[in-house]
Amino acid sequence: MLPNEISSKVLNVGPDYIQNKGGIPAVIKMYSQLYDPFIFIPTYFARKGLAVHLLSLKQILSITLFLHRNSQIQIVHIHGAAKGSFYRKYIIFLLSKYIFRKKVIYHVHSGAFPTFYKNSHHVVKICIRHFVEHSEAVICLSELWRSFFAETFKPKELLVLRNMVEKVTDETQYKLQTTYKNGKVIFLFLGMVRESKGVYDLVKAASQIPVKHRYTYEIWIAGEGEVDKLNVLIEELALTDTVKYIGWLDGEKKTEAMRKASILVLPSYYEGSPVCILEALAYGMPVVSTDVGGIPELVQNNYNGFLSKPGEIEALRDNIFYFLNNRDQINVFGINSLKISTVYYKDSVLSSINDVYYNLLKISL
Repeated sequence: MLPNEISSKVLNVGPDYIQNKGGIPAVIKMYSQLYDPFIFIPTYFARKGLAVHLLSLKQILSITLFLHRNSQIQIVHIHGAAKGSFYRKYIIFLLSKYIFRKKVIYHVHSGAFPTFYKNSHHVVKICIRHFVEHSEAVICLSELWRSFFAETFKPKELLVLRNMVEKVTDETQYKLQTTYKNGKVIFLFLGMVRESKGVYDLVKAASQIPVKHRYTYEIWIAGEGEVDKLNVLIEELALTDTVKYIGWLDGEKKTEAMRKASILVLPSYYEGSPVCILEALAYGMPVVSTDVGGIPELVQNNYNGFLSKPGEIEALRDNIFYFLNNRDQINVFGINSLKISTVYYKDSVLSSINDVYYNLLKISL
């Protein structure tokens, strides 16, 4: 737990982590358990249309008033992503740094940030550069993203701070179900249902697995988004008995699915450090994914899973098929996942957060 002398001086801002769904809210929720107190003001709520922008403006005003009334705040820790998130956070950066003279940490969670920068108008690029280079510290999620920021910008301080995961303490983490030999192998997808997550590639890969294996496994797709489009594709490829959409999972439902599943599949086109993969490692699950963002730091080929290039459906099919033909390797790969997961437990990450804040606040340990 961060001591009060530190946490009371830090304001965290980012998407609402109580009602919002997705990776960044999940990460912020984990952070909230490490601070005493956790001072947080949300900047984004899952709404549609004009309501999103009106709420964001209201929250920016709330942050302005809060900083005016709470002079003890010395650091504003901004959790951001790309696109709309960047514009909201840039306004908060300008207010925090130049109006209230606070130190700013820009914590970039989005694996799409390099693409966002590359494709932005030159004026937006100037704003992005200003934000990155004038924050007191920039935090990214992997060594790959460290390279991007170091080569593209000149940040004052650049740090890799890995996402964290809860340690699973009961016997289910070892995934020693007899169903591996006698029943169905369960592949689990967790994430937004959209093309960039590779979910349609996953369904197409399943359609290429020989029909004789169709009743030896299931693919569970959990998430929200383009559900109608997903179900149409499942119907068109005659996979309704094999690929099942099970809705958004959280709480006990998510825990139950993680315990029953054999392998996590996430064939994304871009990522930072996916929370669902970290959770899979903690549950002792092999992972089939893609070699993007920070994923190669979590998944090692032929050790705790397999990686392929985004969009390579045949390679994805082969990586899924491997576990159908080699069920005994599910536990072997899963135990290796557990070994990797230990460096992502809360205590390991907490010391890094401590160091960041202590350095900015100039407080001696």
